Amino acid sequence: MLKLTNICLPGKNSTLQTTLPANDKAVVKNLFSWRTVAKVYQFLSWRLLGEVTEEEAKGYTKVLLLLFSAVAIGGLMEGGAI
Repeated sequence: MLKLTNICLPGKNSTLQTTLPANDKAVVKNLFSWRTVAKVYQFLSWRLLGEVTEEEAKGYTKVLLLLFSAVAIGGLMEGGAI
């Protein structure tokens, strides 16, 4: 559960307040979500893919990992550096 704390900001008026997460892990966890990955895929494809869902982002990531690992293994099998 996300716990929020109120803090006062410096200024002329002492009623300026903001709400911050109690721990930084909640903010970092949201940064690396499948929704963020979907937005990156949508941006990198110049919107040719349309709206990318989280399930499609997982599929694209699996395919890319398989392709990169096949290229890496193929390069190592030939005896050269990648």
